Amino acid sequence: MPEPLPGGPADLKAAWLTAALRQTGTISSDTTVTSFGLEPVGEGAGFLGQLTRVTLTYERARGTEPASLVGKFPAAATANREFANLLRFYERELRFYEEIAAEVELRTPTPYFTRFDPETGGFVLLMEDLSDVGNQLAGCPPDRALDTVERIA
Repeated sequence: MPEPLPGGPADLKAAWLTAALRQTGTISSDTTVTSFGLEPVGEGAGFLGQLTRVTLTYERARGTEPASLVGKFPAAATANREFANLLRFYERELRFYEEIAAEVELRTPTPYFTRFDPETGGFVLLMEDLSDVGNQLAGCPPDRALDTVERIA
């Protein structure tokens, strides 16, 4: 398990990403993350978590590695993290991706790495980047919106 868990996007390192993605078989054992870019996802600061798009560059890539992924981390504000941990939000979200997501009919992002530390309350979720679905500011095409509403219903 890559240690320690990064507390947020600013704590990410190429070596940590390499270890996390290798551990889950997302990248091969000889592929290395050499650099990455960060882009906040969503408008404003997250109440219960920080979301960022991570654009990855590799050495010895095989062409099957994700070009980008979305990382989710604990909230930056201590009070918000404490509230989320009190209600076990982080742990529950990770359990959803680990145990339930594959069983639901709705399209969910593929998790690449999940880790929760019960001692510190820290967590990291690295998941498939579904940015082609739309975003909260620009919206999405009407046919995509209709499809989404029909699937939810």
